Amino acid sequence: MRTNVFFCVIVVLLSISNAAFAKPPSKDMYERAKGLYDSKRYIEAAAALGELYQADPDPWLLQKQALCYESMEQWDAALQVYNKVIQNHPNLDEKLRIFVVQAKARIENLLERPVSVSIVASLPGASVEVDGEVGVSPLVVELKRGVHVAKVSAPGHRAAQVEFDAQTQGQLITVTLAPIQIEVVLNHGAFDGDVAVTLDGQTPPGIVAQSDRVLRFVASPGTRRVVCENKAGQRAELVLMLADSDTSIQARCVPPKQAYSWPAWVVLGSGVATLAVGTGLGVDAIVKQEDADSSSRKHCEGCTTQQIVGWTLAGVGVAAVVTSIFLFPDDQESLAWLPVPLLQPTQPYSTWVWTHRF
Repeated sequence: MRTNVFFCVIVVLLSISNAAFAKPPSKDMYERAKGLYDSKRYIEAAAALGELYQADPDPWLLQKQALCYESMEQWDAALQVYNKVIQNHPNLDEKLRIFVVQAKARIENLLERPVSVSIVASLPGASVEVDGEVGVSPLVVELKRGVHVAKVSAPGHRAAQVEFDAQTQGQLITVTLAPIQIEVVLNHGAFDGDVAVTLDGQTPPGIVAQSDRVLRFVASPGTRRVVCENKAGQRAELVLMLADSDTSIQARCVPPKQAYSWPAWVVLGSGVATLAVGTGLGVDAIVKQEDADSSSRKHCEGCTTQQIVGWTLAGVGVAAVVTSIFLFPDDQESLAWLPVPLLQPTQPYSTWVWTHRF
């Protein structure tokens, strides 16, 4: 029994001694927080003051923590701390109460004012839209404090959307626009041997061989010309109409069929000969009629028929000449003999591209 009583007395004495020797927060901790604030290390100072308040709930510590947030222009955080001062300490010192009330009013008034925000895209002149206001980059807008969304777009680039929190004056929002790269899968299996491919007269960017007959490369949106040519002189040109919404297309490069010009020359020669004969007959009939008119004979037998036949043959000859123009192969060398105004061929061996978008 005596042992139990002695043991209880020892426990009580230890408890009293621990309570007696418990110390308030160290002055060194406060000096450290003050030093952090003076050196403008506000985040660390606010955290240190929060730890001090947990150990010693002094409202003045919260006031100093709120000042840290104000120095960082974190107005919402500062307002929350000031509200905490009033809520946790109803019997607040009058001097501190006046300070907190005035600080809250100042911050609330500040939060009602719009802030100036600059939105800058990586591509100058890009279209920018914020809260229905449209402009071009760089765009400076006045916004209410809070979360906003900026939409930025430019031709040939993927549109970008950025969400930001407008809180400080002169806030800078940068938006990077990535160029649109469309993958082109080109099949040139119809050509013999190795094929050289150019895109708008240059080597396509990022070109790789998927197989012996298939190439892959990237292209930007718009009208793009792809030329395939081998060492044997086979050549084909594709016209690619690439839209911004495309991600990948398949195309096939096919050499043109062999074109022969001899039918055109035969028709042309026949037309010229027929034109010459017909014109000769027609002119001869006119001369005979004029001779008859100047002589005692007033009528030239067969002249009318000869004129009809002659001018008919001349018309047939003209039609044959015109027809021969369209029978020549569609390349500039075969048509080089034509007068310049008539020489308006398309690109040599041009063909439209078969594409499949997916």
